[in-house]
Amino acid sequence: DVTPAMAAELIQWVHVAFEGDVECIVAPYEADAQLAFLSQTKYVAAVISEDSDMLVFGCARVLFKIDWNGNGDEVRLADLWKTGKFRGWTQLQFQLMVLSFTFPFCYPPLALHLVNVFPELGFSLFFL
Repeated sequence: DVTPAMAAELIQWVHVAFEGDVECIVAPYEADAQLAFLSQTKYVAAVISEDSDMLVFGCARVLFKIDWNGNGDEVRLADLWKTGKFRGWTQLQFQLMVLSFTFPFCYPPLALHLVNVFPELGFSLFFL
């Protein structure tokens, strides 16, 4: 968990490193949808998070595993659709795929419905 002290230290580091030219917004609690909105409206250039849900919510650019030297992993949502297993996918297909892996555990009929309605996603569900 990120503590207020950790957030304050990171904000201080960012202000020093970028000479105050970067605005930091601290999102309280579970703010995935709000962060995605800020990303989609281009209010922020990137979202720093340890939560891969940021991609499901539609954040255009997410920075993961940032260390104190400023190194980390960058994932650009648009790049997911260009290479690898998600080549040619849309955001909706990606979201439905994530839902299909989540809902079998809490509501199997919805997961089956998603697969039946969107067979072009190219995946199937197996229930034990």
